[in-house]
Amino acid sequence: MEECLLRVQVSEDELQLAVFDYVTRQFLLVERYSLSKGFSGATTEQLIARILRQHSLLRLPFKQREAILISSGWNIIPNAFYQSGQAEIMLRSTRNIPEKARFLHSAFPERGFTLVGSFPEITTEVLETELPGLQKVFYLKPMLEQIFLNETPQSVYVFVQDFRADLIAVMDGKLRMANTFRFQTPEEFVYFVILAYDALEWSRDLCALTLCGDIEAGSALYQSAYKYIRHISFLQRPEEPAVPADVKTGAAMPPHFFLNLLYKPQ
Repeated sequence: MEECLLRVQVSEDELQLAVFDYVTRQFLLVERYSLSKGFSGATTEQLIARILRQHSLLRLPFKQREAILISSGWNIIPNAFYQSGQAEIMLRSTRNIPEKARFLHSAFPERGFTLVGSFPEITTEVLETELPGLQKVFYLKPMLEQIFLNETPQSVYVFVQDFRADLIAVMDGKLRMANTFRFQTPEEFVYFVILAYDALEWSRDLCALTLCGDIEAGSALYQSAYKYIRHISFLQRPEEPAVPADVKTGAAMPPHFFLNLLYKPQ
């Protein structure tokens, strides 16, 4: 594994793991583990440590280790108003941030904004202890990079995972809206999406809805959205690097799954 990248993606509810081979330029392995609260009485941090310690593959040396950190504690700040310390204070005033948190700043100078994301300190420390030399990336960074490569004149993008959705609206290469919301039912999901269209004053007949993450065509979420929005598509990963088939079913992984986990390493 000395020529491989180990990448883990961690949210409140799930840990995902992928291994990328720099020689063959493809992902060799993709796995996912539940971090459901109350499982065996362990905390989220204890479950993460247990998974990482017991996985025999992770005892091998890797060329690089990387963590994709998922949380609802983020905001996008125009560069004209951005100052590192002030941005973190602003984020705490608008999001539910743990008292002890790490902050990740990702600049998009050509787009005129900076993404600021937070992640619990205690979880970050567990990852750093179990995976020395870890590099950390806030999960919206690779998604935003993919969106701005997509070159659509007008679209609403929604990333779905863990009963949470992140909504990014772009028009002519410029960010128009960025928000996150939780939902429990398909009706709640489509309500928030329609609310965004109305706030933007964008036509649901003309402006496409572009989906990615844990959502499939034919699912209840997709069908609910299709009742109100005429054009729906999926934001897909690039064809390269290649990814393995599903271990359980042998089926090809949908190209809009794991968009943040399986982006092309540099």
